[in-house]
Amino acid sequence: MEQLVADTTHQMYGETPKSRSGRRTTALNSATHALLATWRKVQKEERAAWEAKHQRNPQKYGPYVDSGYVFTQDNGTPWHPDNVSKLFDRLLRRLDMHPIRLHDLRHCAASLSLAAGLSMKAIQALLGHASFTLTADTYTSLMPQFEKEAADAPVALVPRAHQPPDAGVGALRDGARPPMTLIAGGGEEAA
Repeated sequence: MEQLVADTTHQMYGETPKSRSGRRTTALNSATHALLATWRKVQKEERAAWEAKHQRNPQKYGPYVDSGYVFTQDNGTPWHPDNVSKLFDRLLRRLDMHPIRLHDLRHCAASLSLAAGLSMKAIQALLGHASFTLTADTYTSLMPQFEKEAADAPVALVPRAHQPPDAGVGALRDGARPPMTLIAGGGEEAA
């Protein structure tokens, strides 16, 4: 597996990911899988159109390059990473959206995964981080709303006795005993 990178002279080359965890298979959600299947059909059509142009005018249109990349130009060559970033910037401006770096989408995916309840270990695998500590240090303090959830989570595990609908405040005033549940370490059993 390779990632496409560009050096300071704008030349592109394939490079293996930095760590073993960077070389991984990633599961896709159904919507992304469907979009990629559609894109594959479009890419096949683009290839057929390019090859027809090449046959009609080989001096102007070189042979199609079967680069193996998913996102390519009409002739099959991969897009330069700088051009993809520039296209992303233009799209944000056209949609009147707050400017962010293309790389920030990676952080967005991690943040949304965290908000959806994925474990930090799952997010580490998703991002291909070699170190759990890197993932935890980067994303634990990301969303303050999780602090309340973290405080409430242990309390939510404590079983509560179900009160019948007629055992409200009035029943307690009439001398009824509220139902109780035995908790480890002592206490009363349910009445």
